[in-house]
Order: sequence, then structure tokens, then C-alpha cells
Amino acid sequence: MRGEAAEEGSVAGAGAFDLVRPRVRRLVAERVVALGGREVRRDRNSVRPAVLDLPAGQLPAGKTDLRGAETEARRQAIVEKLKERSLVRRLIREERAHPIRLTGTGGKRTMTKKAIGAVVLTLVAALGSAADKSSKSVSYPSGAETVTGYLALPDGAGRKPAIVVIQEWWGLNDFIRGKADDLARKGYVALAVDLYRGKVATDPDTAHQLMRGLPEDRAVRDLKAAFDYLRSRDDVDAARIGSVGWCMGGGYSLALALAQPKLAGTVIYYGRLVTDDATIKSLAVPLLGNFGGQDKGIPPESVKAFEAKARAAGKSVDFKIYPDAGHGFASSKGGIREADAKDADARTDAFFEKTLKRK
Repeated sequence: MRGEAAEEGSVAGAGAFDLVRPRVRRLVAERVVALGGREVRRDRNSVRPAVLDLPAGQLPAGKTDLRGAETEARRQAIVEKLKERSLVRRLIREERAHPIRLTGTGGKRTMTKKAIGAVVLTLVAALGSAADKSSKSVSYPSGAETVTGYLALPDGAGRKPAIVVIQEWWGLNDFIRGKADDLARKGYVALAVDLYRGKVATDPDTAHQLMRGLPEDRAVRDLKAAFDYLRSRDDVDAARIGSVGWCMGGGYSLALALAQPKLAGTVIYYGRLVTDDATIKSLAVPLLGNFGGQDKGIPPESVKAFEAKARAAGKSVDFKIYPDAGHGFASSKGGIREADAKDADARTDAFFEKTLKRK
């Protein structure tokens, strides 16, 4: 992994810390264990596995990707290693700024093992607090049920624009969490909805089963509940809430726009579109869409037909078809077609700047 190599290089020589603070590395390792499952989400980009979404019609026959579990295990190991090294680097900087001795006589300061442990615990607590503040799992009602989602928060006080982030057919995985984190860094309160109730697929066969087993009415209900949850938050401007989704989530992003006309803007990445004239005429939310010209599941003809009907009905629709791109061209880390993915994401950023930030 390219991200791994870069991180390894950035901490070369960290072992020299043993010469500066004997026995501290063992303490760091002990304290890092206490972090448990907590991670600083913004460090995940370098270890997040790439994902590729495909519509049901493009499933490779009999092909299953069994690398997901192995990749996840490697990712977790790397994250734990990075946590330890991050703490080591911070302690090295502290040592250089405030040189002290672990042992000594003649009036020289002495830092005991207990004191070192307190420093490490303080740093660990600070890291955990930052992670808890910027992202967390939240629960909210959806009908008679209680559902969960991944909430990523921006810095700063005051009411912010917000975005409902909608998963691909894989489920609420690291890719979707990463998208929520990215949006939070750009100033949005981002809520990634867990439509599969905690289940995540790592191979196309399982993803297909989960998608087919998802009741559409329940999914739309969950998305409307996510909108209501965001609108109820003190840090959200209720008049500036949008939605974005990829593949299956792109179709549900449109479904949410049709079901909740108070949305301020909706983005669709190669999602299923509707064809009914009356339904299109009922649309009250501005749309932005990014589609692939080589997409067999969402053919460009259907994209052009929807856009023509919507424009004829006076709707705000901005669709772009990337001629050489297939389905899922912007869903993988790095992009299947990087130039097209970069352009599509830039269009999305500009759209939300206009509709949600009102710039």
C-alpha cells in the first residue's frame, strides 16, 4: 500500500527514543492498548481499502473477493502501529523542548516511571477526546425502531450546514465514513446512515444479497429520520441540509429528495433514476448528478431522458456524463478514473458551496 510506505518512511529512526527515555516505549505500548477500538478518523485515509461498487447487472459470475478480511486485519495492525509511533514522536518533541533526566543526583530533576505514565495517559486521553469530538456513532428514532449512524462534526461553533451521506451497496464501511469525515473537514455536519443495521459486505455476492434484502420503504424512512435528526441538532442550520450518495446510495439520495422537499440540495453519483413524468414534476430539490458513459446499469440514455424531462418541468438539474467512465468511477480510493473522479468531486463541492453554504 502506497499510504503504508509513506507512513513507514516518516517515522524512520523512531527507535532512537529508547536512548532518550529508557523504558518509555514499553509504557507507550501499554497505554495505546487502552485506546481499544477508538481511532482518529482523519488518519484512516492511508489505510482505508479501496472499494468498487457494481450494479446487480454487472456482477462477475461466481466471482467473490475474499481479500476484505485480510485487508481489514492489515489495516487494524497499521493503525495500532501508527498510534504508538504518534505518541512516541510527541514525547520526543516534549523531551527536546523540556529536557529532563529519568535518574540523577546532585539536585537534578528526576522523572519517575509513574510520572512518565501520567504524561502518556494525558496524551492518550487528548487523542481519544479529539476522536470522540470529531466523529462518533449516534442513535435516533426511525418509526418504531431506533437506528444508528456515523456522525462527523466540523470545527468551530455555531449552526452549520449538514449532509445526509448514503452508503453504496457494501454498507456503512470505511469508504463512506471517510466521505463523512471529508465533508466535516469542509465545514458540514455529516451523518452517514446505516441502512443495513450494522452489516457490511466485503464481497460482491454478499453486497448483492444485502441490497436485495433491503426494503425500500424502510430505507427511505431511515433517511427521512436522519434528516429529522440533523434538523433537531443545535449545531445544524435546518434550512441548509443536503444529501449525497453513491450507486445504490445515489438512487436513495434521489428518493430522499422526492420524499423530503425541504432538502436544500441533492447529489447523485451514478444512482438509479425514476422515469415517471408525474414523479419528476413533483421534484422540489436542486439536483447534481455524475454519471459514467460506459455504465451498463445506469445507461447514459436514461440519464439524458431524466434530465430532459426535469428541465422541461422547470427543475434545477445539472447532470454530467463522463464518456469513458464506467459505473463506480469515483467510489474507489484514488478513483478507477482519477481525472473523472476528481472533476466529479469538485462539482459536488461547488454544488454544496452554492446550495448549502450559499456562496
